[in-house]
Amino acid sequence: MMGKTTPVQWKKHVPLLGVLLLLFSAGPYISRPPWFDESLTLDWLVFPVYEIPFRYVIPNNHIFYTVCLSLWESLLNFFGFYEILYLRILSLVFGCCAVWIIARRMNKSVGMHASLPVLILFAASGPLMLFSTALRGYMPAMLFCFAAFLSAESWMKRRKTGALLLYFAFCYFAVLTIPTNILSIGAGLLFLLPLGLRSKKEFFRLVQLGLLALAAMLTAYLPILRKFLKVAQIKEGWYSYPDFLWNYYGSFLFVFFPLLVFCVIGLFRLPMKKYLKWRFLCFSGVFLTPLIAGGLFQSAPFPRVFFPLFGLFSLIFSYLISGYVRGRKGLVRDLPLLISVLWILAVPHILPAVSVKMFGTHYRDDLLLSYPMSQEFRPHTVARLAAGAYKEGKMDFIYVDFDADPPSLTIQLMNLNYPLDRLLRDHPQRGPVQSLPPGTWIICRDEQGFERVRKRFGLTDNYRITEETSGLYQKIYVPE
Repeated sequence: MMGKTTPVQWKKHVPLLGVLLLLFSAGPYISRPPWFDESLTLDWLVFPVYEIPFRYVIPNNHIFYTVCLSLWESLLNFFGFYEILYLRILSLVFGCCAVWIIARRMNKSVGMHASLPVLILFAASGPLMLFSTALRGYMPAMLFCFAAFLSAESWMKRRKTGALLLYFAFCYFAVLTIPTNILSIGAGLLFLLPLGLRSKKEFFRLVQLGLLALAAMLTAYLPILRKFLKVAQIKEGWYSYPDFLWNYYGSFLFVFFPLLVFCVIGLFRLPMKKYLKWRFLCFSGVFLTPLIAGGLFQSAPFPRVFFPLFGLFSLIFSYLISGYVRGRKGLVRDLPLLISVLWILAVPHILPAVSVKMFGTHYRDDLLLSYPMSQEFRPHTVARLAAGAYKEGKMDFIYVDFDADPPSLTIQLMNLNYPLDRLLRDHPQRGPVQSLPPGTWIICRDEQGFERVRKRFGLTDNYRITEETSGLYQKIYVPE
């Protein structure tokens, strides 16, 4: 009796296990200092919450998330909590909810033995640790996109009006957080295409879902259409289209590397009925969404734009693993689980070297190991050194190169009462710095960046890197 009920009881707790694993993995990063884009998010919190949706001037606004964060900050201030780690709790809550619903969907479809290995790698992955503690909208974007997918699936299977209303709401939240989430929502509908091909009526229902997603997009941005179109012209992007593809797919495949062989085996062991053939064709289409959609951007998109698809990708992997575990028992069946556990224990020790090997040292904003998560990113240390030198009269001005993440240092220097008129940086509103006063300290990411600054301003003095910052992401160059 006990032997029969225990697996069922364990299956019910699989989503909770995923949440606990995310909390354990992401917990150490919840108090890290804010990085470039997070600093921009904090800038929006100075406005009243009702003004935030109408001050859309850059793609980094993440409107709906920023509104939620503003409300969350007001609640925290009411209870006297001001530290950055309390602000990050909101993203962690979004992350836990995303892991929960993704784990439930996998568990329901393929069972515990196929879903658990995928869930372990997913919940403990670098991208999830980054975005579940980031003051950015990528984690809620994943939650809303996957929730929209589940609502659409419910509508296709049960045709309840409530599911349709939820679908519209989640689409609205998703695209108002990040407009490009419409692509991830579209990938979710592609996943459901086999359901839509069963009859003309079913196909019409799927078309309805697509039109509703577009209606949500229009509803979200019609009030600020001119600003939205202006922002859409900003050609900010990744290094190149091939670099974007390699970083995105390379990061994802590394996260699930232990399961790749089992997925291939599982693909050939699944029964290839007509319905499943269509489903796996659609699976391929979902995987290719970043490849195809990324080519439509004016500039190569940042890999994180398609991070919300990681939830659907994980679901697809669970289907493939179910083919491997089908009909197996004992150690052979549980081999993917054992290897997944060993993998997440080993990854923290090898990840920095793997990231450099795969993407090079200049890819510090990649999905696999973004620089804010590294031990080298210590803007508070750099700011203390600079502010201390200013108080001691050792220097008057600091120039921060764009690649050295000026916003992160600006926040730290403000907290140390460093006068911001003595902080020089290229600014989108104020324009580029024209010249540097004699004796200016320079903060760059690396020697290549410093040489670029030296050439730009015609610097002839000799400079040295301060010993305390030589191994950090932001290095202080002091004139001798």
